[in-house]
Amino acid sequence: MKKRSKEERKAAKAAANRERALNGKGKRARQAKAPAPSTAPAASMPRPTRRCATFATFEAAMDAFMATVAHVKEQQATRFKVSEVPLPPRDDVLGAVQSKTATEWRSRCRRALLLWHPDKWAALAEWADDSHALAQLTQTMTRAVLRAKERGHASQT
Repeated sequence: MKKRSKEERKAAKAAANRERALNGKGKRARQAKAPAPSTAPAASMPRPTRRCATFATFEAAMDAFMATVAHVKEQQATRFKVSEVPLPPRDDVLGAVQSKTATEWRSRCRRALLLWHPDKWAALAEWADDSHALAQLTQTMTRAVLRAKERGHASQT
């Protein structure tokens, strides 16, 4: 039996992957989402956003959210919505854009990592309406903080 060349193996693997994708099988097969039912025209309903414009508004919104969660835990009957969790601005996940020194920047990194630490949010998952969505949000934000940390402070480059 003749051994296949590298190009033939690659072509066979690509064909198998395409076939798997068409049949909806495999690890990365995605299901099409049904559009959400709408009661009004899309143009008249603005899409709600949790993303804050500035880091200062994010900090205030997060403080208010944590107070709400504390209230929910006291009542033990209601749950908080994952969609209510505020998010920092995309361009300033750490809140360190205005950091003048590397020390201040490192402090902001530590604070952001503690804020989005998965163990902290896992403890709050029992009070969330969708614990899986909360875990995904936490992972996404932790990764964003780690990417910002990898980029480093402006004075370090």
